[in-house]
Amino acid sequence: MDVLSLLKEHDDPVYWEHPPGFDYRIEQERLLSFVDEFAKALKITPKVETGICIQDASFHSQIIFAVGFARFHSLRFSNFGSFITISDDEDVPDEMLVSIKQLAENYGYTYIPCQLLDANYTGNNPGVTGIDTWWIRFFDYV
Repeated sequence: MDVLSLLKEHDDPVYWEHPPGFDYRIEQERLLSFVDEFAKALKITPKVETGICIQDASFHSQIIFAVGFARFHSLRFSNFGSFITISDDEDVPDEMLVSIKQLAENYGYTYIPCQLLDANYTGNNPGVTGIDTWWIRFFDYV
């Protein structure tokens, strides 16, 4: 299945923040386990933003991590489809990206390249103020 079809499959025309049946507690437990493995695999100490730090959003958490000395990225966890993405994955070293994708697979997440999320939103949810891109639909404050 191509990415656009996958995104459309998990789009909900009514619910913009999370789909019906979304279990925040279970997702938090999975996230925390993922963060532990992420830190061990990449030998880094990331910053985690979750809970009350993220509200009115189509994602529930993000891991902020450094690449080099001056570049930071965020790995966001969508409330829809068990999707994850990196804010700008072009600068992430290949070996790091491979590790992240493998961890994603191990934890049941689907990694979506951020470049594909810049595409115009063609779903059916009007959002609160409008949804322009798939990034906003699944990985941003709405």
